[in-house]
Amino acid sequence: MNYCVEGKHNEQCLKAIEELKDKLSSLDFYESKSQIDYCFSLGGDGTLLRSISKYYNKSPIFVGINLGNLGFLCSFNKDNFKTFPKIWRPQTYDYAYAITCWKAQG
Repeated sequence: MNYCVEGKHNEQCLKAIEELKDKLSSLDFYESKSQIDYCFSLGGDGTLLRSISKYYNKSPIFVGINLGNLGFLCSFNKDNFKTFPKIWRPQTYDYAYAITCWKAQG
């Protein structure tokens, strides 16, 4: 599976991105900016919306991980982030945890 990771450029987010990349590599995920199956967005709802705006044309599944205190669109948060690979498996994802986007025709 190919993935990309988007997030803010602050210390907390950069550390979380590196942790996520390590976890994903152990699940046979490969980082890519051209062919993307999953887009992981670390930050908040605004970061997730920017990720969707940037990558929707590649039709990935968007997974939001909230690193702040409150998030409405991000299904994961900083408390369950450390156990992320145990609670989320790409082959059996639930649409409650992912956002899929299609470009409207016309």
